[in-house]
Amino acid sequence: MTDVPLSLSFNPAGIELDRRQGLSRQLYQALRARVLDGRLASGTRLPASRDLAAALVISRNSVVRAYDQLYAEGFI
Repeated sequence: MTDVPLSLSFNPAGIELDRRQGLSRQLYQALRARVLDGRLASGTRLPASRDLAAALVISRNSVVRAYDQLYAEGFI
């Protein structure tokens, strides 16, 4: 299997997660902050949960939980 760079619709650079704390909550907070300060513009398509999980080297479930919370609060 070859390593193929992922094509993400936004740059996850700068999202650093502390593995000793809740990853989904940290990701939620990082994405929410990007929405609020304009770094993640309205209409920007978020990457598939599998792609973002692979880019951040976390489980897909953590990404899904973060996305679910963002959706529940109306951010996405």
